[in-house]
Amino acid sequence: MIVTLLAWVYLLCMFYIYGFNIVKLITFSKDNEATKEISPFLLVFIGLSVVTIISYYLSFFIPINASANAILLGGMIILLFFSFKEIHQKLKNYILVFKVDLPNILLILVAVMILLLVLIKTSTDVIHYDTGLYHSQSIQWYRRYAIVPGLGNIHFRLAYNSFIFPLFSLSDFSFITNHSLRPINGFIIANTFLLSLSSLKSLLLKKIELSNVFGFSILLFLINDNLFTSDISSLSSDLSGSIFILISVFLTLKYIESKSKIKDESKLYELLIILFSSIAVTVKLSNLPIFILTLLIISRSLIRKQYSLLWRGTIIVTLIFVPYLIRNYFVSGYLLYPFYSIDLFNPDWKMPRDVLIMDKQDIENWAKVSGHQGKKIVESGFISWVPVWVKENSKYFSLRFLFFSSILLIFFLIFESVFYRQSKLIQFFDRLCIPLITLLAGLSFWFLNAPLVRYGYGFILSLSCLFISLVFFICLLFLRNNYIVIYKPFLYLLVFLFTTGLYLNNKQSLFSIPSYWLIPAGYPTVSVTSIQIDHETIYRPTQGDQCWDSQFPCAPQSYSDWLHPSLELRGDSLQEGVKIKKGLRIYYEKK
Repeated sequence: MIVTLLAWVYLLCMFYIYGFNIVKLITFSKDNEATKEISPFLLVFIGLSVVTIISYYLSFFIPINASANAILLGGMIILLFFSFKEIHQKLKNYILVFKVDLPNILLILVAVMILLLVLIKTSTDVIHYDTGLYHSQSIQWYRRYAIVPGLGNIHFRLAYNSFIFPLFSLSDFSFITNHSLRPINGFIIANTFLLSLSSLKSLLLKKIELSNVFGFSILLFLINDNLFTSDISSLSSDLSGSIFILISVFLTLKYIESKSKIKDESKLYELLIILFSSIAVTVKLSNLPIFILTLLIISRSLIRKQYSLLWRGTIIVTLIFVPYLIRNYFVSGYLLYPFYSIDLFNPDWKMPRDVLIMDKQDIENWAKVSGHQGKKIVESGFISWVPVWVKENSKYFSLRFLFFSSILLIFFLIFESVFYRQSKLIQFFDRLCIPLITLLAGLSFWFLNAPLVRYGYGFILSLSCLFISLVFFICLLFLRNNYIVIYKPFLYLLVFLFTTGLYLNNKQSLFSIPSYWLIPAGYPTVSVTSIQIDHETIYRPTQGDQCWDSQFPCAPQSYSDWLHPSLELRGDSLQEGVKIKKGLRIYYEKK
């Protein structure tokens, strides 16, 4: 825990400094009204995005380990040198505006409870199956090698290309601790809830805006025990991808509100929406519909001849997607793995098309109906697999949350239409058509393709939070205008209910003394066997299909066991890549 906390402090400093300076850069201003309104926790997320992009670029040329950390640390020191006075003044302002009163004391107590709980959960044992299956090995490839052509030939899951993986490797810190750390998912979720608490503070100050209510409603996200216990200590990209969608929607609401305020602030939010929605897609391809927000902003800037916004937005998209597509090409031979229909190139390391077909089908079938009989049920048609899917997934909090928030919104609409001449909720739907359409498109895309709940976290939770925040927003406006005396007590009651639920759900973790109080829990150890690819050794688990980080490089058997002896090195080492032997490659292509 202590080592994880130290890693958090280091990452916080790095992300904040990079975030602060990138906002200055994209707004072309040293002292802009728009930058003054940006939450420090949002600046941290902006910095995290920038460091992620830089790490991704570095991974083409060098392993992401001590040398990459040195480069980013050097960049941080240079940026701090040129912006020290501004950052110092900004931090000083944060302290000066802080008052020792009931709202702030309440927020501090809730924040400490959340941070402690997140820290404990981040340091605990990894129970996410895919981290043992391929996450840990993927991060080791980033940590030990620059980009490796044909990496997916060793095992198809090593071709899964997530934009967040280099950041996981950067924050591994095994070159210092001789122990792999996993601080990023915990850091991301902790900063998300601090951002949420800052929205609560705005509400306590009677700044009733839908974005603040939406931000506050994200606190309900924390009660999701399945996500909290499984993803937070893992190297899964599901959590980070979901958070980027949540932030994209949060910024969209900020943008809608800012159009009537500061012009520069509105432009800044547009650029940030482009940044976060683009990264959300490259972190997890199932997040693709969130890119609708970027397309709408860029097309609108073109129609309105806002060329400054157009070229800046285009640069952001290009900087993110070009390296993403290039890496896909190098590790698999395809632009978008596992989409085999986009087949434009024929390098010698290209993965067999059959492998992509089987992998894509397995992802979709397993997401719809788990188990060995899933394929047969899915092939029977939509009417056959949907009832099975509902039965298997009705236990998940996120889906129950979506169902509850939908019913609550419908009930509230009926109530308003009966007792009031004009519904305030209906008036808001006109302003919210863009985020609503985007999220509904995302939900449809997820459900029709691969409706595994964790693949759709971002759309499910964003839509749930938007629905419930609409109801809370109207309630808070009503209380402020008519019953100001109970406005704050109502918010305190919501916080009390949330905190009580959080405590009851996690009291055992909060009051137990973990064995990992100094260093986070490690990975399980598995026995392995070895095979040879030319003069290089590849390990395989003797039981099951999880390698964890027991040996490197390690890969379980593939679909048709084409790992050995069908592979050969492209040069003298693994760094130069892996390819299928020429005769077998012709066989796969004909097949």
